[in-house]
Amino acid sequence: MIGFLLWVFSAWGAGSPDFTDMPVRRSPLYSSNFQILDRWPYGPGFSVLVNTDTIFYANGAVLQIGEINVQSEVSWLSEVVFSGLAYTMVRSGDRLYVAVDDQGISIVDISSLDSPKEIYLFQTSGRVFGLTVRGDTLYATMGEEGLRIYDCSDPYCPQLLGSLFGFNLRSLEMDANLVYATDVSIGLMMIDVSDPSSPDSVSSLSLTGQHYGLALDTLRKEAWVCSFDGWLNVVDVSDTSDFELVSTLPVFAAWAVDIEYPYAYAVSWNDSMYVFDVESHDAVSVMSLDTLGITGVWPYSISVEDNLAAVSGYLGGWWVFDCEDPANPEVTDGRLHGGISQEVSVNEDWIVLGLQAGKIELFSKVGHLESEASLNILDWPQDFIIQNDNLFVAESWAGFSCYRLPGQDSDTIELIFRKGFTRIYVNALAIGDSCAYLACRDSGIVVVDMSNPMLPQEVSRLNLDARVISVLLAGNVLYAGLDGGGVWEIDVTNPAEPVTVRLHPSSGTVLDMSLQDDMNQQDGLLFLAQANEGVAIYDITDVNWQFLSAISTENVAFALELQDEVLFLAEGSAGVSAYDVSSPNLPSELGRLNTGGSARDVALIGDTVMVADGYDGLMKLRFGNQGVEEIELPSPSVKALSNPFARELRFNQPIDANLYNACGRIEAHITGEVFDGSHLLSGVYFVKGHRFCLKVVKAGI
Repeated sequence: MIGFLLWVFSAWGAGSPDFTDMPVRRSPLYSSNFQILDRWPYGPGFSVLVNTDTIFYANGAVLQIGEINVQSEVSWLSEVVFSGLAYTMVRSGDRLYVAVDDQGISIVDISSLDSPKEIYLFQTSGRVFGLTVRGDTLYATMGEEGLRIYDCSDPYCPQLLGSLFGFNLRSLEMDANLVYATDVSIGLMMIDVSDPSSPDSVSSLSLTGQHYGLALDTLRKEAWVCSFDGWLNVVDVSDTSDFELVSTLPVFAAWAVDIEYPYAYAVSWNDSMYVFDVESHDAVSVMSLDTLGITGVWPYSISVEDNLAAVSGYLGGWWVFDCEDPANPEVTDGRLHGGISQEVSVNEDWIVLGLQAGKIELFSKVGHLESEASLNILDWPQDFIIQNDNLFVAESWAGFSCYRLPGQDSDTIELIFRKGFTRIYVNALAIGDSCAYLACRDSGIVVVDMSNPMLPQEVSRLNLDARVISVLLAGNVLYAGLDGGGVWEIDVTNPAEPVTVRLHPSSGTVLDMSLQDDMNQQDGLLFLAQANEGVAIYDITDVNWQFLSAISTENVAFALELQDEVLFLAEGSAGVSAYDVSSPNLPSELGRLNTGGSARDVALIGDTVMVADGYDGLMKLRFGNQGVEEIELPSPSVKALSNPFARELRFNQPIDANLYNACGRIEAHITGEVFDGSHLLSGVYFVKGHRFCLKVVKAGI
């Protein structure tokens, strides 16, 4: 686990590995032929803030506001749902400043905790990692974009006062006219902001590791710096021209720290909370959260006031601790809620969502997306298959499990069996009549006989020459997708003796597969989601597969789902897309939606598309193929000034719309008052925007 943590943050802090796909939302939001029906926008707990008897919790795209009673229990009062992730926040009087995804900073009126209102969202041209405020002046650390300072005296029109570039800044604290900030690579920095229009870096101290969390002890003039792979460092900043490292405390994977004199409270990604005496730097207590049943949450934020400490988890959830006795903190309230969604499946009654940290959430197919039931499993769910009322789960290091979904006989999720293995990671699965075929990465293919569901038995194991990432079963043939590219074709006529037939090449890591098999035409098409290499389409009717075409993707092709002749694709932070594959040699895009999170998986219910949207929870969409026929009546406020048009299509006002041809296929995205349509063929087109649709005609030149 620790090795994985280091991998994640070497990626986030210093470059991207193959499949790291943090969310990025474009502006304006690009959408065609997908309609958002509902969202369950709960994701990582990036930020928590305790202020007197109030708690603010940034849970995915949701700001939750709660009240803490005398028993230190939380009653949630209200929520604000943003259009992207809420990363960090700071309070100033009746205002809460919330960093929202890559979109900017939202100013929220919290004068009424029961009915908070978003005043304004202003753009910052980048992701905000840290915030602090003094009066109406707001200071924001922007990662590789450095520091920016804003005048927010008019909340409807914040003004940029000054910027400092050249550093990768994360957390910040303020004392007088000095801002202290962590730089991921360097360590601790001090910035003079006495002139907000010209902030100036005046001092720094290099530390070991990657540096994120920060707390400032203004009484002792010490800064506490969380160095993810370099412990927790205490720095003397009394001499502003010469910082001095005075203590290095053994907190591995230290992430966040807060000071409530005379104690410092730190959390680490090994799921622990530490309490230190700020004068002696001695440990007062060390608490492993898993002893409290708080496991696999990766604490991301901690906020302490008086005797209360609140902690939020990157993998979802919040907890409140009574720290009246700092040597023995006690949990008074909390819940695992939200996280990173990575797998979704459906049956006649249920939508099943799998989240990192080993969680499964159940939603009814009808009505609003509200979790009906939840279940903590032993490890992260990697793959789902539902057959009848049985949910089969590839459960990572915990093995392979089967659960009974709620039905007439029970209203709870019940474990039927779990088949564990020694040092085997179950990544994906395929289900036959009585056997399960498991993709087990370095361990190849493992076949499990389920004829006796009370005692599943491993009947065979097939080692291959590469890591197995995905599997697909078609009759007596099993297709095994490999890391780095390639698909093994395996004969499983006798599951106890699987036989490799041949290895077929492919361009990239095969994360998912789907088969279109029309026996009447003796035609078979195999679709491969190839991570960074997009989608490949093969004709597999012959032993030597014929490559037909490829669909390039902006981001990672995580998963695909085929319905009739439409292919739905989860493209990570590029969102979800749909392609017409009736002509597999020439697939064409039918629709696209940037979901705002990181689309990891898709499942279909007729024309409804469920998306496991990574950091943004669960999204329910309607796919309106050939959607021009469904569009609303034209609005008289938007008019085409040149209709018919030969080259330029002009409008009476700036618009944000899609241009469709007469068959409902998207041809272009239009922004502004003028569109150059000289490349279009002559004919009828439709311009569809928010609450308007115009019919226009392209004339021959």
